[in-house]
Amino acid sequence: MKTIQLFLLICILVSCKKENIYYYTNNKEIKDSTVIRFVDTELKKLDIDPKKGNLKIYTTLDSVSYKTNLDTIRTKVFELASKDHSIPKNRSLFDEWIKEKIIVVDNKTAKVVKFYSTFKNVKLDRDEINMIGMKKLIKLGSILNTNPEAEIPEDYLNTYASAVVPSDSSKIKENAVDFLSKFKIDHPDRKHYNLNFLSFQDAIKIFQTYNRNGVYKEPFSIKSVSENDKPLYTHRKDSINILSSISTHTIQDRLDYYKDHHYRISESQIKAIQNLYSIGGPTFHSILVNDGKYTYFIYVTGIVITDHDKKQSKMIPAGLMKKIGIHYYNAIRK
Repeated sequence: MKTIQLFLLICILVSCKKENIYYYTNNKEIKDSTVIRFVDTELKKLDIDPKKGNLKIYTTLDSVSYKTNLDTIRTKVFELASKDHSIPKNRSLFDEWIKEKIIVVDNKTAKVVKFYSTFKNVKLDRDEINMIGMKKLIKLGSILNTNPEAEIPEDYLNTYASAVVPSDSSKIKENAVDFLSKFKIDHPDRKHYNLNFLSFQDAIKIFQTYNRNGVYKEPFSIKSVSENDKPLYTHRKDSINILSSISTHTIQDRLDYYKDHHYRISESQIKAIQNLYSIGGPTFHSILVNDGKYTYFIYVTGIVITDHDKKQSKMIPAGLMKKIGIHYYNAIRK
């Protein structure tokens, strides 16, 4: 009898345990596991433990998922990408092979308005990029932060050689360390850029600051949190002026040149944008796009692990990744 009573007590306690409730900006409850995982990561940055339960989290995210649109993002990409002979023609195979993550941030408010991910498996999920891909943008900002009047070659972002910074200079210099610290990116390994990683939001906030006349605002996705219906956290708006108007004007000119001349982008037929920046590597490709109102971060994996035990994987051709990133932007722009 005691055993049965104990069992019933445990069942009651388990059933009474409250779980966290996550809300989109229109107060619709979030059910998507990838979105919840993203919000949990943001909670941890606020020193709020998502495992404690009894939390109500109100986000800035739009409830309209890319997955539920009539013209879904994957359908558009599949139709466009299937013209390339290097991808699987079978849709289910394509869905297993291509993995991506998309974050859209409002330029004015810094609210994360969209989050989309196909990384259902936590082990395969990605949340950061190698800093080496942002090296030219970081160096450009750090040079102008130190000397706004510095002369920067027009094609600085396009070419590997530079009259300002030697192409083989991969150590993170003091001025770059100081510049990164303004974005709350501290203590990088100064030996080499490729020894450091940036979160997707870190990449967005650097790029977005360049497009916001040098004003830095932290991208945020959590408006408020309550515990047992008592306020626990409310987002506070803050902004910091990092770069001068002269510096940001120079950066805009270099980004304009990059958009018009970069060989990866010039034939992509992206329309109605102010500027962009592509980040490539052997296992991933992503682009940062500013259309004036929003900043889009689009990440596509170049390698998909198909069997952890056997260490088997498939590599997506680099050329296809570049095209897919463009296709995603054209499919999702608001």
